[in-house]
Amino acid sequence: MIFPASTLISSISQSAQKLFQSRWLIVLLAFNFLIGLGGSPLFDLDEGAFSSATMEMLIRGDYVTTYMGGELRFDKPILIYWLQAASVSLFGLNEFSLRLPSALCATLWCWAIYEFCRHFLDRSKAATACILLASSLIISIIARAATADALLNLWICLALFDAYRHFNQHCAQSKSSSRYALRAYIWVGLGVLTKGPIAILIPFASITIYTLLSKKFKPWQHLLINPLGWFICLTVFLPWYMAEYLAQGQAFIDGFFLKHNLSRFSKTMENHGGNLLYYLPISLLVFMPVTGFFLQLLTHLRRFFPSSLARHLDSLDIFCWSWFLFVLTFFSFSKTQLPHYLLYGVTPIFILMAKYRDQLRSRVLVALPITLFMLLLIFLPEIGQYIIAHEKKIEVVAMLQDGLPFLDVQYRLSILFSLLLILIILFRIQPVLWLRQILVSIIFSSTIIHVVIPAYASIQQQPVKQAGIFAQKITEPIVMWRHDMPSFSIYLQKVVPIREPKPGEVVFTGLENLQAFPNAEVLFNKGGIILVKLPKMKGSS
Repeated sequence: MIFPASTLISSISQSAQKLFQSRWLIVLLAFNFLIGLGGSPLFDLDEGAFSSATMEMLIRGDYVTTYMGGELRFDKPILIYWLQAASVSLFGLNEFSLRLPSALCATLWCWAIYEFCRHFLDRSKAATACILLASSLIISIIARAATADALLNLWICLALFDAYRHFNQHCAQSKSSSRYALRAYIWVGLGVLTKGPIAILIPFASITIYTLLSKKFKPWQHLLINPLGWFICLTVFLPWYMAEYLAQGQAFIDGFFLKHNLSRFSKTMENHGGNLLYYLPISLLVFMPVTGFFLQLLTHLRRFFPSSLARHLDSLDIFCWSWFLFVLTFFSFSKTQLPHYLLYGVTPIFILMAKYRDQLRSRVLVALPITLFMLLLIFLPEIGQYIIAHEKKIEVVAMLQDGLPFLDVQYRLSILFSLLLILIILFRIQPVLWLRQILVSIIFSSTIIHVVIPAYASIQQQPVKQAGIFAQKITEPIVMWRHDMPSFSIYLQKVVPIREPKPGEVVFTGLENLQAFPNAEVLFNKGGIILVKLPKMKGSS
């Protein structure tokens, strides 16, 4: 028996397919990225670090060198800070303005994918790629995060898309081919201004692997041995690098190139280690809720083997797999590993999903990863209680004790309702499975953005925001000590030095550090976050 809502769903799906033929889809995706953009507190460490550095840039009036907590910050180049500073200047210092550049970049990212797939596939598959990417778990998060990831991925995609256009429209006198090659250098230059040399490595290595597999050596030569292109690229990023070197000298070389680029690959930093197989299970989470489709797509890799009976890889397939597999392999060998590093290679997988959407057959393969993940979310309160019973860090226990009430009945029912709706769509209505996957992805993404993330933010970050707002009325100097949560300075709206405290100062720190200040006055204590006022030295006024 067909579910009674099938007629309504069918009508919606027909309207959706019409929308697939229009660029208005990108406007809807932009609106989707903007909804609730400022609804949750900034997350530490990454959002807090980028945001506080942008705030200090505006306070100092120094648009060359970034600082955090009064200390030099060489983690990333300057472009994301410039964009955030411009946004803050227009809309004020708040979560929305700090995240707005990422939302806009994610929109442009989707637009770039749409235009690329529209040309090499068709409009409907272009829309499919955009929606699947925009509604995936990790893209839903980084598109709304005050970090550099959405910006970098935009430049990498634009560079590789234009490189592919160059390869497939190449001839010795082709003006369009030359235009695409030169344009790719602009995107690479902007990528280097966003994150550094990795923006050169990924496009260069990916397109080289594609060249070796497709045997298109002449366009590769015209693309890479291109003096004008390299000149354009250097013109884009070199002025800031030179200005920063002139301002900071060897400290910039040591801090940026040696520590935050070479050392990230050769050494484990900030306890973010892993192993060669780290990204295999991580990829299952990264591609949620299309994990099942991703697993099915992996079977296409057998076509690369000479003995395969199913060798039907065309140019676009080779390009997409070259891109993804390089990113997966390169970061698997890195000593510092983080889930979002795989982001640099996810775009081609969503393109392949759109291309082969009609091959999606198994409803069970689609439903199983989503069901397991959402059941995990439903039982987070029980997981939290287990952690409370076994965790030794009093700060973590305090955070969970104060925060678990946010995972209330409404939270559970919202996720349960979404899960039931997803299962109904997958198993009780008639449209083709790939279209049901799109509807499921939209529901999943909405649940994550509007239910899960706000609840998680309330547990982890709301106490930091409340501490910052509370501290605005404190007149004594405030320092941060042994508790790196830089978003505190955003809510205080002052630069908070990161150093050893002095008598008479107020200390922002974690509850586990309270024993270090036996004579201090506790001004704020919530969710494992404390503000303590140190006594003044005798004889001081």
